[in-house]
Amino acid sequence: MFKVLRKKRVAIPVAVFAVLAISGIAYAFWTTTGEGTAKGSTGTSTAMTITQDGTVTAMTPGSAAQPVNYTINNTASTPQYITTVTITKASVTYIGAAGAGTGTTAADHPAGAVAAVCTTGDFAVVQPDPVGLDLPVGPTAFTRSLTTTYQNKLSGTVAMINSASNQDDCKNTTLNLTITAA
Repeated sequence: MFKVLRKKRVAIPVAVFAVLAISGIAYAFWTTTGEGTAKGSTGTSTAMTITQDGTVTAMTPGSAAQPVNYTINNTASTPQYITTVTITKASVTYIGAAGAGTGTTAADHPAGAVAAVCTTGDFAVVQPDPVGLDLPVGPTAFTRSLTTTYQNKLSGTVAMINSASNQDDCKNTTLNLTITAA
């Protein structure tokens, strides 16, 4: 019986050694290191188009402000962030010719000529709410109505100021506006 015990005593340490040797090899395999390189590129912004919705008509000195509603069309394939929308008074032009339409005075101007006395100073613009949002792909409308505008961001307004001076030169004119999103 002594011989049987001796074989078992040798077999157990040999088995333990074999297990430790295999786990050491596996441990060395899993702790290896290495490095590599990778690249990623970004896209670019895509210009959006802005169009006025509806018209502003029949402004008279001191009349109520009218909304300047507009739609921003995001033509990119992903949403794009807009911080602000700004309405700028560009110019005032005559709708039709006065007199023979051959001169540049208020009494004889051609259609489309810049107004002689009426200026952008005769009009007041209230700027739209700051946007500060990602605009989805496609058209997004901004109005003065909380029920129809995008994310409760209201459009701007325009009104004719009632000044103390004669504003007859503002009759039959067009106030040209520029709407810019940034």
